[in-house]
Amino acid sequence: MMTDINRELLNLIKEELSTDIICTRLGITKKELKNRIQSIKNEGFNITNSYNYSGTRNYVFNKENLESEQIVTINNDINRKNFRALAVADTHIGHVKYNMGYPELMYDYCIKHNINIVFHCGDLLQGDKQCILTPQEQLEELIENYPKVDGILTFLGFGNHEEAFLREYGINLKSVIEKYRDDIIPLGYGEQIIGIHTKDDIVICHASHNFESNGVRLSGHSHRYKFVADDYNPTVTVPTLSDFLHTNDYPGAIELLLESENEKVRKLALNHLIINENNEIKQVSRTEHKSLKTRCRK
Repeated sequence: MMTDINRELLNLIKEELSTDIICTRLGITKKELKNRIQSIKNEGFNITNSYNYSGTRNYVFNKENLESEQIVTINNDINRKNFRALAVADTHIGHVKYNMGYPELMYDYCIKHNINIVFHCGDLLQGDKQCILTPQEQLEELIENYPKVDGILTFLGFGNHEEAFLREYGINLKSVIEKYRDDIIPLGYGEQIIGIHTKDDIVICHASHNFESNGVRLSGHSHRYKFVADDYNPTVTVPTLSDFLHTNDYPGAIELLLESENEKVRKLALNHLIINENNEIKQVSRTEHKSLKTRCRK
């Protein structure tokens, strides 16, 4: 039988309030909220997450067809015309050349520049080769020490090194991350579609040659920055955020700005950020692509 507090929680979910507001109203922690959500799901209610451009999340009733294509949507809850985010990749936590200081610098950059959304293009963890941390220690490092900032959400697409956790150890990283980190949204393996507040999409896939869907495409894997211009499907290969470098490049990230008009992206701007020898973030280039055309989802 449902408790009174869970009935009140259902009413608050119907109001589409943020998790922070719900926790304050009910006087419970986020962990307690998550447990109560699960107990309500066990009663048969179809409750899913909703994500906002302000870096917050709420729970909503999912009334869509469960067999339909699942696209994670970032709601434009603060009515910004333009969409801004940071793209990172290949942190390789546990590798001999991983450096947790680099993500910390990039998340500090997000704080200073009011960026609420981070896209991680995979290989967050290393696995079992060339490691200074065991797979279990890598998970602990991620859960305890990967930057966690109120008001910043990280959308994570898994890469080939995440696949190794499932294949070699039977560890479902999606379940682990969802249990311990509310700020990281694990999207899964392969190509992942994120609907933004225009009618266009961000598509994340760790390896750039595996894309099928239309949109602004973000990938990692090669450990260096590359931009391929295309009127319909521009592709951004994001550099590694580690010292695991295949060239003389620097660790870095890409700042994205999508300018929209009439709910369609008209211009894509990319700032290539590096971390130099003095552990300073520097912008080394800016690329603008102005001829994006309307795309249709496959």
